Amino acid sequence: MKITTLTDNVVNRRGLLAEHGLSIYLEVDNKRVLFDTGQSSVFYKNAIELGVNISLVDSLVLSHGHYDHTGGVSTFLDKNTCAKIFAKRETFLPKYRGKRYIGIDPGVKIPEDRVVYTDDFFKISERLFIVSGPIMSNNASSSDSEGFNCEENCSLIKDRFLDEQYLVYLGEDGLTIITGCSHLGIIEIVLQATEMFKMPVNTIIGGFHTSQMAKEGVDKIIESLSKISPLKIGVCHCTGQDAYCRFKNELNCKVFYNYCGEIINI
Repeated sequence: MKITTLTDNVVNRRGLLAEHGLSIYLEVDNKRVLFDTGQSSVFYKNAIELGVNISLVDSLVLSHGHYDHTGGVSTFLDKNTCAKIFAKRETFLPKYRGKRYIGIDPGVKIPEDRVVYTDDFFKISERLFIVSGPIMSNNASSSDSEGFNCEENCSLIKDRFLDEQYLVYLGEDGLTIITGCSHLGIIEIVLQATEMFKMPVNTIIGGFHTSQMAKEGVDKIIESLSKISPLKIGVCHCTGQDAYCRFKNELNCKVFYNYCGEIINI
């Protein structure tokens, strides 16, 4: 599997653009998969620079319905006329942070025959799967909620993130998990995947939603990841630089920042 990050908050390569958002392109089992579209057409501009042909993408997977992951959908529809779009029904529901609208652009019209509504589990290719995130109860204590100021950011009581899903790749030596924002908790996601596929996790890539998390919340994630013992962790987007530095310094595995333009072969 080849993974190319088309959009992230941070870029360290000349000729590419950065924005607050995430878009990851995968080539696996003779399939071309786009995971999220960032918040604008930046993913497409970077794809051209990186030699990725968006018109040839077979599948677009939306991790959840926030603007920084779905804002480029209209550009994708303009450039690609055949790919199926995999999303949970809740992805298209209105979403707010306080009075601010943060959901998918209501003006985007996706042809119904191109949408595949996912449920708990969907097989994209021989080794790549879409998995719905673990269910969060109203009184759940996830790694996303621990130490997180919900009043200033989002209410986990009101928004249980029923639209969140992630990718799992079955490698010979373990799972690769690719997640958008991990609103439901990165540890909960990893434990769900390892239990579902009965395999250890090798690599975790994506946003951990720790950029505004209190120290105690990050402490718990580090403690849990130390027990899970993945071989590689590539953080990006909503993880934040402070949490990234802590992961890199305190975890006994390879930790790297998954910059825009990063190419990973697994």
